[in-house]
Amino acid sequence: MRTLRAIVEDLDKLPDSEGTFKQWTRATMRLAKAELDLGHEDAARSAIERLVRSAPDVQVDRSLYPARFARRIEDARTQLKAQPTRELAVAASQPGVRVYVNGRDVGVAPVRLALARGRYRVSGSLGTLRAPPLHVDLGEEEQSILLDFTIPQALHPNQGPGIALSEGDRAGRLIAAGGFLGLDSILAVAIIEGGSVSHLVGSLYDVRRGMLTREGRVRLSDKTVPVGGIQALADFLATGQPTPGVEVPGAPDLKPPEAAEKPIDLRTPTVTATAKKSTGLGWVAFATGIATVGLAGFGVAEGLSASSSYDKAKNLRVNGNGPLIDPATQSSYDQFVADGNSAKNMATVGYVGAGVGLVATGILGYLSYKQSGEVGPFRF
Repeated sequence: MRTLRAIVEDLDKLPDSEGTFKQWTRATMRLAKAELDLGHEDAARSAIERLVRSAPDVQVDRSLYPARFARRIEDARTQLKAQPTRELAVAASQPGVRVYVNGRDVGVAPVRLALARGRYRVSGSLGTLRAPPLHVDLGEEEQSILLDFTIPQALHPNQGPGIALSEGDRAGRLIAAGGFLGLDSILAVAIIEGGSVSHLVGSLYDVRRGMLTREGRVRLSDKTVPVGGIQALADFLATGQPTPGVEVPGAPDLKPPEAAEKPIDLRTPTVTATAKKSTGLGWVAFATGIATVGLAGFGVAEGLSASSSYDKAKNLRVNGNGPLIDPATQSSYDQFVADGNSAKNMATVGYVGAGVGLVATGILGYLSYKQSGEVGPFRF
């Protein structure tokens, strides 16, 4: 059983193709049969449903499988056909893209399919190029998706350069390439020409957040990196710490006036870095969160106080809700009730304040995260 499960998992990871799908179909059918023989009813049913959903026309070889197993496959196919269907339209950024749904070849894009509601994996191939798979949830509405081959066409890991991009939206496509490769971060290096000056530029991107972490540049002298330039750029990109010769846009110029007028020595590496974004909103969100917790605690304390006062008032009455046990305790009873009402009102104020604070914390935290990737002292 462990071997069969491992085979199915490994086949799931391979690029979709007709040969891979045939192997996956055979392995999944054998896995379902083994689960059924061992009495693992839920696991067998899950494997059969997945098999029929991925390969609706799958046929059972009666020389290899008993009739009862073939009936289970047929019953699952009948149930699948009885389910309501939704249309899935698949297009591609390039002509001639072959489309796969759950590993099954469904034709050349564009294609329109009527599928039972559920979750599907959609991928495509164009010669040796593969588009990253997309996962689609078909629910109450029809859906349309586009298989984008822009990034796969730009990647040339064995032919150099590693990625060939046009000038438009370079940062966005670099991040998309990192996502296609399953990376957390990506470092891109390029030579940028600007009039009579050229720079070696290093850009570090956080792929998961989809943002530029930092960028540095070293001025070239006669198309050559000055001595120590590569090391300086690497140190900055790795640590983010300013070093002598590093310029940060937006930072105050701390050099004395006479130093500012001196000509630039190209033998000293010059690195330009992006300034760190403000985290002010994050600290406000953090403070609001603390206030929210305090207000919630205040509400709980006042609620307990109100409950205690009401209990004391009930103890003065017969069976808790009858007449007063001793009419002389009327003033004490009234005081307990008044104290309970006051504490209840304060508890309500605390709870309402905590609710408002919670909403404000969420909004401020989200804005802070979108701005700087940080919420207060915490980095996500």
